[in-house]
Amino acid sequence: MAESANADDIFLLYNEKEEDIDPIAQTLKSAGLSVYFYRRDLPVGSDIQAVESEKLRSARAVVVLLGKHGWGPTQREIAFQAESLQKIIVPVLIDEPPADALTDVDGMFQRRRRIDFRERAVIGHVELALEIQNLLDPADEAKSPRYDDIFKTLFDGSEADRLELLNWIIANGFRDAQTLADKLVDAIVGDFSPTRQNPFEASIRDPNRLPAARSWMLSVLLWLRVEDDNHTKVILDHVDHANENDRAVRFWTLAGIIQTDRSCRAAAIEQALDDPSPEVAGLARVARDPSDDAVLNDLRVALASDRFETVWWVLRVLRIFPVPSLAADVVNQLGRTADGRSLAYDALFALSSASMRNAARPHILQNMGLTALARIVVVESRNSTPISLDAFARVLSAFERGEATQALETAAEDAEDRRLVGRLIDRIEAHQAAVTETDPRLPGHAPDIIDIGKDDIGIRRDVQTLTSVMLSREVEPPLAIGLFGEWGSGKSFYIKSLEAEVKAISNRPAGGPYCTRVAQINFNAWHYVDTNLWASLVSHILESLAVYLKPSKTPEEQRAALASELASAKEGVAIATEEQKLAAELLKTSTAELQQKVFEREHSEVRLRDLRAQDLSDILKDDKALAETLHGAFDMVGAPALLESASELERAIRDVYSTTGKAKAFFVSIFTGRNALIVLLGMLIVLGLPPLAFALRAHIGDYVANASAVLGTITAIFGSAAMVLKTAVTKFKTGLEALSSAKSKIDARLADKRAVVSAEEKRLQEQVADALAQEAAASGRVEAAATRVREIEERLTALKDSQSLGYFITERTKSDDYRRHLGLIATIRKDFDGLVERIQNEADGVDRIVLYIDDVDRCPPEMVVEILQAVHLLLAYKLFVVIVSVDPRWLQIAWLEHSTDAVRK
Repeated sequence: MAESANADDIFLLYNEKEEDIDPIAQTLKSAGLSVYFYRRDLPVGSDIQAVESEKLRSARAVVVLLGKHGWGPTQREIAFQAESLQKIIVPVLIDEPPADALTDVDGMFQRRRRIDFRERAVIGHVELALEIQNLLDPADEAKSPRYDDIFKTLFDGSEADRLELLNWIIANGFRDAQTLADKLVDAIVGDFSPTRQNPFEASIRDPNRLPAARSWMLSVLLWLRVEDDNHTKVILDHVDHANENDRAVRFWTLAGIIQTDRSCRAAAIEQALDDPSPEVAGLARVARDPSDDAVLNDLRVALASDRFETVWWVLRVLRIFPVPSLAADVVNQLGRTADGRSLAYDALFALSSASMRNAARPHILQNMGLTALARIVVVESRNSTPISLDAFARVLSAFERGEATQALETAAEDAEDRRLVGRLIDRIEAHQAAVTETDPRLPGHAPDIIDIGKDDIGIRRDVQTLTSVMLSREVEPPLAIGLFGEWGSGKSFYIKSLEAEVKAISNRPAGGPYCTRVAQINFNAWHYVDTNLWASLVSHILESLAVYLKPSKTPEEQRAALASELASAKEGVAIATEEQKLAAELLKTSTAELQQKVFEREHSEVRLRDLRAQDLSDILKDDKALAETLHGAFDMVGAPALLESASELERAIRDVYSTTGKAKAFFVSIFTGRNALIVLLGMLIVLGLPPLAFALRAHIGDYVANASAVLGTITAIFGSAAMVLKTAVTKFKTGLEALSSAKSKIDARLADKRAVVSAEEKRLQEQVADALAQEAAASGRVEAAATRVREIEERLTALKDSQSLGYFITERTKSDDYRRHLGLIATIRKDFDGLVERIQNEADGVDRIVLYIDDVDRCPPEMVVEILQAVHLLLAYKLFVVIVSVDPRWLQIAWLEHSTDAVRK
């Protein structure tokens, strides 16, 4: 039997305490069986639970070995998982087990055919392998359907035949599941794919039957439980409405994925959430989170609809994924119609699972009675298939057999009904006689609560003995205690029991043989797996000691303090709110005042500028000659002389002295005054010479006339230009000199005038200065008011936040109590030296510090070693009693990995 890369033939399940398991595993392997054997095959550093869950899911069969040590806790848990996965289970007795072991795990070794090797001389030899191989691969091939029979049934069989085939594969598996799965995939993507339905006229099969055949093939593929990337892709394609056009195929494919708990379950559910068919999307929503109140409310509302289609899809979803909280709503559909159609048929299917029918039973008895239910079942069974008949019988199996039989017989109206009732009764008896229930179940959980009052493993006396050693005054700590056991063996229960016993002794009067001043500290290593272990451990110890040395208030004191604090906080909020209103009003008033002061200051400055602007006008009015000189100078340079103030005069002179101004003044000098006449005369000469030369040409010849004209023209041009430029330059310089002289005189006169400040000017200057001072003061008041508003708002927010849990958590997160020491082992040693000395000498100190370190076997190997190193550090100090609980297998693996890494380095 070739070993598959994806699955093992056998998952070997045994109690770790049993011996001689290795030869059995080796013999099975030698016989051609691929075997998962924990001691040999678990990868170092891997997640034990994750690996074993996957191995269990993919294995063809589980061989359960039971010997003199009985069931191990982990072995027992995995055995239940194997049954829930409907695995082929081969019980093997390898030694005389404890008295109650054969009845444990729901009597697995009593109700299943087992292999008994208690009387054999040699355990684990070839005969064991042969017997197991015969169970996996029966010699009677007639029991196992052939490929041709399988595909004939799936292609053309009735619904009952197809269901029988699927149930057989679910119960027994298939010898060569990989090959069958490959053949099914070829058929699904080939002749039976959705793309073949339209061009199927030439086929002998009805194209309308293709979706049903494809759906059954996908169901068988899923229940073969062969994990393969190609198979997974094909399966997911038929949940996608873009690839699979038949809503029933999408629905039943998603249902199969959920029921088989396929690895692609989450992806399929997420993909189906957007399906246009409500039953597909609804199944995905329920499967994603069956406790979602919004989803349950939507289902309940849909069940109350008057539209058949709306109610129908909810009942179909509940047929696959039971929701017991909706059982009463489904019972209401049994006697209801929608759109003139009865809902009883689909409602009975929705109630056929164990959890739904058990939840519906009291509602049926209270609201309609068993007789009415039996009458509905008989009516709906008259034209039903065997599949429906079996589902209806499951519903009735929730009631006492005699009562159900009587109700059915009463409901029968004729001979045909009585034959139908006989078949229903047979099925009811079969279901009630079944030991295991194979219906799909809602995922459940057992609360992770340890009840130390229920000592099922009998450790009370051991706990008392160990506690007496830990707290005895004659025993001088430090003390290290290792609590070893597999997962589920009761290590956490043992620790909780120790805590309770230590607490009980601590409450005794002081002075006895035991220490009563005991600080107990719990440190769950796994909770700090992503942090610095040293820092986390020391910080946790210090915080726990602080709580012990300064006990918390009683609940009554805490309530009183909280009530007082709450009242004070509310009063503070009210005061801060009032202050906020006043501060806002002050800010508003101050802002308005500031705006007024700015206006007043700007107004005063305008009036002062207006007053000073009159100075130039007064000077020019008093000195006519200076005014004429200034205006004449501006005329010579071609600049305007409408000047109202000294600033305008300054700006006009700057414009004249600029490059543009000088060019403009020079141009004006050329074309004004005498220069204008010279330019005009030159133009007349230039224009008159050519006609004169033409008139003289007859007398003196063309050449001489033309030469004379040209020479005359040139002479006239250059002569005129020279005269014009000379005159213009003289005029330009004269104008600038005159302008500069006038400016100097005016500046002197203005300085003399402004040296004597008038009463009006003095008054305005004082107004401007005062306005500036008031503006600055108002601006300061605005800033102060705004700051006050911000401070009050921050106080108000703090007062409100301080009443919330979030504020408390945030403040504690910001605390730097020990973060500055993170990773500093030397500092830790120094602090612990001082801590132990002080804590022993205090009157209200501590005699023992009991530190419990749990869940070490959940941590990665490097952290396990760090925990051992930390324990070694603590054992250097008195007072400490350290108890470490760990799975010894994981401890060994962690230490070996650490040692290997150390050697490599």
